[in-house]
Amino acid sequence: MDPRHVLVVDAHVKGPRFAAPRWFPEGESYECVRVAHGETALDDGRFTHLILSGSPHSIVDDPPFVPPLEAAVRSAHARGVPIFGICYGSQLLARALLGADHVRRNARGLEAGWLPIQVVSEAGGWFRGLPRPFHSWQYHQDEVCELPDDFTLLASTDHCTTQAWWSEERKLFGTQFHPELDAEEGNALFRLSRKALEREGLDADALIAKTRDDLSRVVIRRFLERDW
Repeated sequence: MDPRHVLVVDAHVKGPRFAAPRWFPEGESYECVRVAHGETALDDGRFTHLILSGSPHSIVDDPPFVPPLEAAVRSAHARGVPIFGICYGSQLLARALLGADHVRRNARGLEAGWLPIQVVSEAGGWFRGLPRPFHSWQYHQDEVCELPDDFTLLASTDHCTTQAWWSEERKLFGTQFHPELDAEEGNALFRLSRKALEREGLDADALIAKTRDDLSRVVIRRFLERDW
């Protein structure tokens, strides 16, 4: 297998950098661009894999970084690059390649916490070895919807049907939950979001008290090591 070189797109506006690279296989080559800070993500042919982060932005809005990022996603996809989107990244991946009618605001509102996620398909072995259900960090109000026939729904919650999906043929993988966050990082973000959570009727300390991290970050390594 040729050496991997990963383009990591960080769409966070403030706070810590996107944590996914800390879980890459040792020695993995990658570059990280912070598109919300004016850095540009371009598919220049050097990258073998693309990972898209979450963001405080809503997928139904259009901040300035979105059009060039969607163009980069379409370019990478056209040359067969495997792409992994996390939370907002999953939604952006679906919107860029499938269209705006495949993403939406979740009618149930905010989903936040260390929540149980039900595996609905074992296809691809993405969650092999994890509990059933497994728990991971969640904080989102938007979702992917209306998956095409060649996409496989992998995992769901009662709040959000599309928690994980993939298309083996198209080399695409997405999660609504955040596998890159461990308990320390996830709970720090809940503390930082205390006031925003209160406006949604949620208590940060109550969410933290129910911490359960089932190491869903295993999917990051599986995405990179997969023989696409």
